[in-house]
Amino acid sequence: MPRLQAAYAGAREIAFAVVAMTLTLASVYAPLAFAQGRTGRLFIEFALALAGAVLVSGFVALTLSPMMCSLLLRHQTKHSWIYNIIEKAFDALTNGYRRALAATLRARLLILVAWFVVAGLGGYVFTQLKSELAPIEDRGVIFGFVSAAPGLHRRLYCRQPEGDRAHV
Repeated sequence: MPRLQAAYAGAREIAFAVVAMTLTLASVYAPLAFAQGRTGRLFIEFALALAGAVLVSGFVALTLSPMMCSLLLRHQTKHSWIYNIIEKAFDALTNGYRRALAATLRARLLILVAWFVVAGLGGYVFTQLKSELAPIEDRGVIFGFVSAAPGLHRRLYCRQPEGDRAHV
């Protein structure tokens, strides 16, 4: 298959997944910009920057990347030793995943129970966390630090006349 045709075929193959992921992420980030109060002011730039970056990334993934691949990549009949090492690592990773998936499918009930335990613990932890985004600035508390002469007992310090403590 010619390289340009392969690029078109590859772009068509991943188009739905890229469009779905791009729209999902943009629809998650963009509404943060319209949040009210302190949250909205804190996240407006972040939310819009992420939503814009996701949209640009999706556009590049569907247009620029396939075309650049069609121009820059060549078919290799023989691979280098680095490629062979990386390919062996990927094969080992694939085999490990296959074994883990098979073990998980053999223990479905245990996995289901573990899922409910983790979900329940997550719900419990969520209810125990404080719900404020940022701490309230004025809590009506004043902290003061006092230093006395070394060896001076607290009772003696408290009995000193007010004038002696004025410099504190």
